[in-house]
Amino acid sequence: MIAIASPQGGQLQAEWTLTGDRQAPILYLHGWGGSRRNWQPMAQALEDCGAGLALDWRGFGEARSQPTNQDYSLQATVADLVALLDQLALPPVRIVAHSWGCSVALLFAQAYPERCDRLLLTASGLFSYSAIAFAIFQQISQLLVRSRSPLWQKIPGLDRLILSRFCHQPLNPVTTRSFLEDFLQADTEAAIGSLQDAVSLTAVEQLGQAWRSLSVPTLLISGQFDQIAPVVLGERAAALSDRCRQVVIPQVGHLPMLEDPTAFAAIARPFLQADRNSLP
Repeated sequence: MIAIASPQGGQLQAEWTLTGDRQAPILYLHGWGGSRRNWQPMAQALEDCGAGLALDWRGFGEARSQPTNQDYSLQATVADLVALLDQLALPPVRIVAHSWGCSVALLFAQAYPERCDRLLLTASGLFSYSAIAFAIFQQISQLLVRSRSPLWQKIPGLDRLILSRFCHQPLNPVTTRSFLEDFLQADTEAAIGSLQDAVSLTAVEQLGQAWRSLSVPTLLISGQFDQIAPVVLGERAAALSDRCRQVVIPQVGHLPMLEDPTAFAAIARPFLQADRNSLP
């Protein structure tokens, strides 16, 4: 385990998922409420593509104990990513990201294209701003975060019920339990602060510009039945840049790398292994 000091205070936690060539590392970024565990099985499946480095963002996974009044905005999280690259002296990275992690990856690639070899984005897209819809989402999400309790883990079937919002295909029991554990263990300040910034007019504007200005090869993998980031939002995003193409995995939802890892790996592998000059 590697502790990375954040410019905001506190730390990120990172872990090499396998030994191998670190000259072109693959950086795995989890989504909101998750942890590096979300990517570990896929990193192992893609070990022939190079060494993988999976991280826990500040306040998530094993990087939970943090000082108060930190900045959990997307831009501050991009600064965390830069700190990781600096402290580990990493060369330009291939990034594989999920959901909220895709937003961080997009802004990072926009600001530091020379440090990003390519992007593989999962369950993301171009969102439109709606003041009413965003306000309702914020209120419900904050209520859910603040009402969490360790007792939730003792309620039979609750993990499957929560996951049903994210998945079209059921996951194995161990992965299902870990999904709930990650959400329950996430730091309240980090969970709410990151969500407030990511679901906002400012974020929609910033990310729209990031999609339009893509300069690194980008592959967007969408789930056919994703209720969080529907396929149509991915289509809108991919249409903005000739550096991005979209692939849809059938019969999966918001976690395609866990719901159908075989299909996901088959799509991801040639993109990660291809010569950069041949990529879109």
